[in-house]
Amino acid sequence: LWIAPEEDKRTLRPDNDPVELSEEDGFYVFTSPRDEYHTQKEILIRPEPENDRFVLLHRIYNHSPYHLDFAAWAPTQCTGGEVIFPQAPFASHAEDLLPARPLVMWSYTKIGDPRWTWGDQVVRLRHDAKMGSQKIGTLVKQGYAACVNEGHVFLKRFDYDADASYPDYDSNFETFTRQDMLEIETLGPMEIVAPGDFVEHQETWYLIPNQTAPAGDAECAA
Repeated sequence: LWIAPEEDKRTLRPDNDPVELSEEDGFYVFTSPRDEYHTQKEILIRPEPENDRFVLLHRIYNHSPYHLDFAAWAPTQCTGGEVIFPQAPFASHAEDLLPARPLVMWSYTKIGDPRWTWGDQVVRLRHDAKMGSQKIGTLVKQGYAACVNEGHVFLKRFDYDADASYPDYDSNFETFTRQDMLEIETLGPMEIVAPGDFVEHQETWYLIPNQTAPAGDAECAA
């Protein structure tokens, strides 16, 4: 659980402190101590075996005397595989004149990198242990993304709020890779957090066994 927008010190502070464990309304609650930036992180996890899923609530508290402006950011690191996320639904020029979603690039982003596959319905980013950093961000209105690895699918579902403003030029989803890992990242809206208050970002996690990603774009989207 990170804080967005990214800052060298506050965001990248190592989460090496022991956490407190408690229970709340069926959730297992993992609470970190307050840090030197007057913030505090909390992850609540509720198993729902009847729905074949886990529900996660990511909370970041503001314990400073001032209002703070930030978002909760949940990057999950995978050991390899391929991240898949949906494109905006196709509409012809005659049907829709307005842009569908942003595509956000970093200074090291290369659209022509061979690890990318730009389909009409889904985008894929493959991990390669021999290649360096690669990343993009976007606004996924469908609220899902997946990592396919070793014959299984790890699926995240997350919210999209049309009235909200998201970090990184309005990205609620980002994916990043480098030699040692592949990330599937979701972001909550930017919020002005009052002293003593917190932001909350929900994800729902599914693990679909014995499933691989079809090579075809439409089949993969389905």
